Amino acid sequence: MDPDCPAPARRVGASRETGHRFGGQRRKNDRGPRSADQVSAAHPAVKAGVQRVVGEYESGDTPEAIVAKDADKLECLVQAVEYRAQGYALVQDWIDTSLNSLKTASAQALAEAALTMSPLEWRKTFLGQ
Repeated sequence: MDPDCPAPARRVGASRETGHRFGGQRRKNDRGPRSADQVSAAHPAVKAGVQRVVGEYESGDTPEAIVAKDADKLECLVQAVEYRAQGYALVQDWIDTSLNSLKTASAQALAEAALTMSPLEWRKTFLGQ
């Protein structure tokens, strides 16, 4: 995480990674707290803190949660664009769904760039790779 990023954004951004690191992505109909199993043996204060932050992300009510969710959707969109560039034809619905779910202007601008550049050009421009 970027050390210059405000603490609430780092906190919520880190919470979005729990689904990536432990057991795969959530599905829309999976309403149970994914973090419950992950922190079941933790100290009660740690358990409560993790579940509070994950709940904040999942509710999507704070600016930090909105940005974190946009990061998830943008990551999906970029991955779909990369698949399309490799010849996979059945990714347009994935691209459209990801694009239509973006809330912030910055995520929408990055998505537009991803859709108008080659994946290599996008990585060089935005990731310095």
